Amino acid sequence: MVIYVDFDHTLFNTTAFVRKMEEVTNKKISDIDIKSIPEISEKNKIDLKEFLYEDSIPFLEKYKDYNLVLLTKGNYEYQEFKILKTNISKYFKEKIITEKEKGDLEIDYQKGIFIDDNPREIESIMKNSPYLVIRMKRGKYKDIEIDLDIENVSSLSEINL
Repeated sequence: MVIYVDFDHTLFNTTAFVRKMEEVTNKKISDIDIKSIPEISEKNKIDLKEFLYEDSIPFLEKYKDYNLVLLTKGNYEYQEFKILKTNISKYFKEKIITEKEKGDLEIDYQKGIFIDDNPREIESIMKNSPYLVIRMKRGKYKDIEIDLDIENVSSLSEINL
């Protein structure tokens, strides 16, 4: 069994990080060149570990001996930067950063447990009959309802596998 864990809004408070970037640049995130985010973060001494949700490290510690895979969607360099600076790579056997829909990957979905916040990604994953999907209801998608028979949690501490 493989446990696929999403990054943004599941382990990492992306909303708070975006607000911080907007605050230090006086720009909307859409007006910030994504390639400049590492430099802006370093220049302003922004510690990305501070944006991990408080239950992230306890969850990762609890399941560190399992087959954990970080599965995140987005710009490779931007995601890699956030992952590196949060120092969580050590918990994962593998890291998958994709710009494809998460349901369009070449992985064995039937042997996978997926923890994700994004309703669209969850619907994409569900098309592949995964073993289990757990929806993290926090972040920018927390109030969007989806009509699927899956477990919903608001904290990683609620998960017992």
